Amino acid sequence: MDLYKLSVIKEICDKFGFSFSKNFGQNFLTDRNILEKIVEVSAV
Repeated sequence: MDLYKLSVIKEICDKFGFSFSKNFGQNFLTDRNILEKIVEVSAV
């Protein structure tokens, strides 16, 4: 499952009745390239 894809995030939120707001700092990483870069530089 590609948890960085916006469609997958929306599907999971809808399935479990979650709602989030950027106003509260609730953001999602939706760019795989950025995700890979974070992992690369953090040496995880």
